[in-house]
Amino acid sequence: MPTGRFATLSSALVLALLGGCRDREAPRAAPAAPGGPVSPSEAARQEPAPLTPALGPLVHGLRKVDAITASAVGYGGGPGEFYTLSLKFLELARPGDFERLALDSQPIVRAMGWFGLAQHPSEKAIATIVEGARDRTAIKYCPGGCICYAVPLGEFARELLADAHHLGRWVSWPADGKPPASSQPLPLLTEQQLLAMDLEVLAHDELAALPFRSSSRLAQAIASGKLKLEVPALAELARFRKLAIWQLIKAVGRIDRQPELGRPALGFLVRCLRDGSLPADARLAAASALTRFVDAEAQRALEEQQGFLDTAAPQPLGVRFLEEIRLRREQVGIMKPIHEARFISQTEPLADRAIRGFRTDHPLAFDDLANHSSFGEHTERVDAARAAALLRIVQRHPEFSQRWNTYADVAYGIEWLAGPGHDASQYLRDDQLRALRSALTSVL
Repeated sequence: MPTGRFATLSSALVLALLGGCRDREAPRAAPAAPGGPVSPSEAARQEPAPLTPALGPLVHGLRKVDAITASAVGYGGGPGEFYTLSLKFLELARPGDFERLALDSQPIVRAMGWFGLAQHPSEKAIATIVEGARDRTAIKYCPGGCICYAVPLGEFARELLADAHHLGRWVSWPADGKPPASSQPLPLLTEQQLLAMDLEVLAHDELAALPFRSSSRLAQAIASGKLKLEVPALAELARFRKLAIWQLIKAVGRIDRQPELGRPALGFLVRCLRDGSLPADARLAAASALTRFVDAEAQRALEEQQGFLDTAAPQPLGVRFLEEIRLRREQVGIMKPIHEARFISQTEPLADRAIRGFRTDHPLAFDDLANHSSFGEHTERVDAARAAALLRIVQRHPEFSQRWNTYADVAYGIEWLAGPGHDASQYLRDDQLRALRSALTSVL
């Protein structure tokens, strides 16, 4: 079974893969992205002019759209409703109209505002989209083909910054003609600026556990050498989003590890924990991140630095961190056969094992709890244990809410799961969801 955070989003998959796409010409070289940092200016925050009256019917129609869709979606590969409307908006709207749309209370309308601003990429427009990349509102996103995802709206903003034309990449054109400019890549930020934004997502508790793709993008950047796990390099990168060093280390600690990526991330975190020149919060963030590993090297580093860990915070932390590594190893051992199973006939006999894994009240088990699987006739029992574990973890959230704590994001991830129409609503009973939402209200 798939593993990793939100690897089995039941709300994500709709239909099947798009077929029959013909070859496209090689994309043109992307225009140069702005070289300097972009930050929302006072001008970007000013109230825009009133909406052009002719746009009224278009906005009315847009409010009925339930998904951000691209130029080729569904079995037929036709343009989605959002993309079709976007072409009409681009014909009639001024940049000021898109600024107005970007302020709307309805997420689909904000998305159209950002899309329009991305086609007119002034500094002010880019600053508005950058600010939107932290939007946590859920939206259905269909970037092409027959796959749709439930994502935070900010993920769409981030995709626009990477390529303002990404919704049009599958647009059709005459066989004897050239692809339209709107189907060719148009990055609004540099690769390094985009990586800084991904680090920002993982550095903020209210964003890190939501289904942004920041973790996988950063993991790929590490593997390709585009992201150097060195404090000076990360600090230079982070200037774009004004991230502190403890936030950077916390973000790196939250990158989902692949086996080949574990060693560089682990070594970096060990070096940060040992570096007495770093602020205490940065070293504590490294220690917290090390409890996400099962490697002996992580344990040795925590044991070696126990004197620092016992004096760096109001309460001694050395024993706590070592206990978290023990719990991590135990949890990994329990859940490993379940993650390796591929069929219900294999998971059904493992139901009691899953229930044993769900007896925890530590947020380190969040990925296991978030990834729903069927256990055949035992599924209801397993889901009851899942609901109880999620509730206990939420109730313990204050114990893990220190700003350096890499587990401080989990309650927000559970809040996302328990939201209306999200994954947990498909396998938890109404009374379980009510209890979970009530507990979340009291701690967040």
